[in-house]
Amino acid sequence: MQQPSSKPSLSARIRAGARAFMGVAPVAGTPPLMAQVEQNQQLLKPSRFDPSHLGGSDSRQAQILNTLLTQGRMPGSPSQNFISADQSIMDLMYQALSPQDPQTATPLYTPGVPLMPIPGVTPPAGPRQWSFTVGGNISMVPRSGEQYGFDDLRAIARIYDGIQICEQVWLDYVSKLNISIELRDELQTEDLDMTKYAKDIQSYTDFFAYPDKQRDIKSWLRLAVKEQLEVDALAIYPHLTNDGHLFALEILDGSTIKPLFDDRGRRPEVPFPAYEQYLYGGIPAAWLNTDELIYMVETERTNSMYGTSRVEKILMRANQALRKQSKDLLRYTEGTVPAGVIQVPSDSPWTQDQLEEFEINLNALMAGNDMARARLKVLPKGFIYLPTDDPAIQTLFDTFLLNITTSAFGLTMAELGFTENVNKSSGDSQENVVYRRTMVPLISRYEDLFTYILRKYFNETRFVVKFKGFEEVEDLQAKASTYLSLVTAGIQSPTQAAQALHLPVYDDQNVPPFVMTKTGPFVVSDLANDDVRAAMTAAQLAAVAPPKPAPAGSMTSAEEDDETQTTTPPDDQQAAKTDTPDASQPPAKKGVSARSEASIDYRRWRERAIADTKAHRQQRGFTTQFIPPAVHSHITWELNRCQTPDDVRAVFSRAAELAPDTGSWQIGDPDIQRSLDGMRANGTKTLTWKTLVNPCDQCSRNADATVNIGEPFPTGALTVPNHKNCNCSVIEGKAS
Repeated sequence: MQQPSSKPSLSARIRAGARAFMGVAPVAGTPPLMAQVEQNQQLLKPSRFDPSHLGGSDSRQAQILNTLLTQGRMPGSPSQNFISADQSIMDLMYQALSPQDPQTATPLYTPGVPLMPIPGVTPPAGPRQWSFTVGGNISMVPRSGEQYGFDDLRAIARIYDGIQICEQVWLDYVSKLNISIELRDELQTEDLDMTKYAKDIQSYTDFFAYPDKQRDIKSWLRLAVKEQLEVDALAIYPHLTNDGHLFALEILDGSTIKPLFDDRGRRPEVPFPAYEQYLYGGIPAAWLNTDELIYMVETERTNSMYGTSRVEKILMRANQALRKQSKDLLRYTEGTVPAGVIQVPSDSPWTQDQLEEFEINLNALMAGNDMARARLKVLPKGFIYLPTDDPAIQTLFDTFLLNITTSAFGLTMAELGFTENVNKSSGDSQENVVYRRTMVPLISRYEDLFTYILRKYFNETRFVVKFKGFEEVEDLQAKASTYLSLVTAGIQSPTQAAQALHLPVYDDQNVPPFVMTKTGPFVVSDLANDDVRAAMTAAQLAAVAPPKPAPAGSMTSAEEDDETQTTTPPDDQQAAKTDTPDASQPPAKKGVSARSEASIDYRRWRERAIADTKAHRQQRGFTTQFIPPAVHSHITWELNRCQTPDDVRAVFSRAAELAPDTGSWQIGDPDIQRSLDGMRANGTKTLTWKTLVNPCDQCSRNADATVNIGEPFPTGALTVPNHKNCNCSVIEGKAS
C-alpha cells in the first residue's frame, strides 16, 4: 500500500497561493510558499485528481503557482491592504457627530455616526463594485440572474419584423466598409517612403481579410454586429498556433459564455478564469481567462457583468408590436369572437328556432366563401347589423412602434425605406445623423479592436486599423460658399479651395491668394515686396495730383475727345466695318467684346470637360452664346472620344485654331490706335508681349512674342489688353 506523502499536494499549494494572493493568512502547518520555491522542491501531482483530462500539465500549474507567488508583490500590482473602517476615526466621529448633551456640548440635531462595517464583507483589495448574487459563479445558465435570458432576446429579434429590418440596414452598412492598415499619424512625414512598410501592411491586410480563416472580413463583421445588436455579448476566441502566434479570430455564441467575477465583483485577472462556457442547457465546458477570450459589451453596467443590447432596451415595445400583429392576424382567421352580431327587433314574429336556423344558413353561406362575402345581403325588415371589431387596422400605432425601434438602433425611417416625409434636404441631414449616431461608433469600436489585435498578438505598434467606405455627406453648396468668401478676401487661394473641395485644379496650376481690384487681381504676397508697395503709393499720389497746364496751341484732353468723336465713327460702326460678327451671335456686354466672352466660355468648358474626364463620367453638355456653332459641334464630337485630361487640353488647343483670333477686335478700336500713335511718337519700333502668372490660353500664344509696332501678335492683338481683364503688358523697343 502506497504511503501518503508528507508534502502538501499541488492543489493544496495552489489554494494556499491563492489565499496569499487574496491577503488571507495561510493555514496553520503549511510551509511558506516562497521558501518551497526557493528550495526547488519537487511539485507533486495530486493523489486523487489528475488534471490531464482537462488539458493541464505540471509546467502550466507551476507557472500559475509562480504567478500567484509574485503577483501582488510587484511595485505596480494592486494593493491588498484596504481598510474598510478605522476604529480611531470611529471614535472621533462619535465625539463630533453623535448626539450630545444640550447643556454641555454642541451641536444639536447631528447626522449621527455611520454604522460600523461588518468585518469580512469588504475584501482586502478594496470595496466591491456591486452587490452581486452570492454564489453567482456557481449558477449553470448564463444570464440566469437577469430579467431576460439570451433565448428571450434572440426570439424577440427573430420574430419582430421591425428589429429584422433595422438589423438588415446595419448589416448593409457593414458591407460598405473596407479595412485599411495605416501608419500612425505621428510617424508620417512629408518625405516618408511608404514602400518600406508595404510588405508588413500587406501581411496584416491578408490576415484581416479572413479573420477566422473561413469568412471574409465583411461576413465576419456582420456576424459580430448581429451578436452585439441582439444579445450584446460578442465573444472572440483568439486561436493560437503551436508556437504561440495568432492563427484566427473565431466568434463564439455569446449566449454560451458566462462572465465570472471575483470577490469584489470585478472580472478576475490572469491566471484565474474570467469566463466559463456552458453548453447544452447548462453543462460546464471550459474556463477561459482574459488572455484566452475577448468579450466585448456595447453597453457596460456597474451592477452586472452583462450588457444591455438594443433589443433588450425596446423589449416592451417589441412585445406590444407582436401582440398587435397577432390581433391583426386574427382578422383573417376564424375565431370564437364573431365579426358582428345581428340585432332582431323586439316585435319580430320569428321564433327562436327560426332565428337559429337563419343564423346557421347565413354563416354557412359566408364561411370560406370570399365571393359570397363580397356580395350584398338583404336582411329581414328590422334586423340591424352591429360589427364587433375595429373596421380599420390601426397602422399609426404600428408606425409609432417602428419609430421607437428605429431610434433604438440609431437609424431613421428614411434609411428603412419609408420616404413619405423626406425631401432632398432632410434626406441628407438624416443621413448625416445616421453617420454620427451609428456608423462612427461602430467603425471606431472595430478599429480599436483590430488595432488592439495588432498590438497584443503581433507586437505591432507602428500601424493602426481604419475602416473606409462610409463618410459623412457634406453640404457642398455650403462649403463652396465658405471657400468663395475666403478666396474673395484673399485668405485662401483658388488652388487651396479646389483641393479642399476635392475638385480638379485648373490646368494643375498653383494660383496664389489674391484680391480683386478695379484694375484686376492683386496678389496678396506682393504686399510683402517693398518695391511693389512703393509703386502702389506712387500710383495713388499720381492719381490725386493736379493736372499739368497744356502747352500753348495744344488741345486739352476734352477737346481732343470732342474732335475724335467728330472725326472717328462710333466703336460699333468701326467694328462693323473691320470685323463683322456672326449674325447668330448675341451682342456682347457694353465694353466687352464678343470674342472676350467666347474666350471665357472656352476656359469654363475646358475646366468642366477635364473634371468629367478625371471623374470617369460622361461629358456634360455646354451651353454658350459666344462660341460659333460649327466650333461648338466640333469640340462636342471630339470630347466624347477623350480618355485623359491631356486629350481634353489638346481638343481645345485645336479649337483655338478654328476660332477667330481673340485680339482682332483691336484693328478698328480708336483707343488702341491712339495708344499705338503715342508709342510711335515716343520712338517705339517693336513690341514684346509679357504675361503674368497663369496666363489664359489666348495670351499664352502671345507670350514673349516680338513684332513691329502696328503688326498683330499671334492672337490678332496689336497691343494690350488682349481681352477683358487682361493683365499682360508690352515692352517697347526703341530704334538703335
